Amino acid sequence: MINSIEHMAIAASDPAALAHWYCDTLGFTLVVASESSKTYFVKLPNGGMVEIIAVDPSAQGASATHTVGFHHLALSVENFVQASQNLQARGIHFIGPAYRSADGGTQFDFFCDPEGNRLQLVQRTRPLGS
Repeated sequence: MINSIEHMAIAASDPAALAHWYCDTLGFTLVVASESSKTYFVKLPNGGMVEIIAVDPSAQGASATHTVGFHHLALSVENFVQASQNLQARGIHFIGPAYRSADGGTQFDFFCDPEGNRLQLVQRTRPLGS
């Protein structure tokens, strides 16, 4: 059976630039860089991985793999306020308003990467599914 999600992929008009933005701005580490295929893998310290591929303008239809298609990528943090302030200091503009549950256990807000992909910064007292 399936054990976990290994990675998710984002199609980008400039995959190299986007990969470097994920590393420089969000703290990912570049683990694979193939300039010939314009494919980059970036990884978070706890193992989440994103593949960044080149947009193929001729890709169309349900089976196309190089088109836009996900709603958001959620990035978990231990301290929402500190992480959001750190990102704002790096020029990130949050969509807002930030959500905070009544008990304060869950907080999140959305922002976009340079290609316009929506990212979510989220803090939870208990991880989802636990």
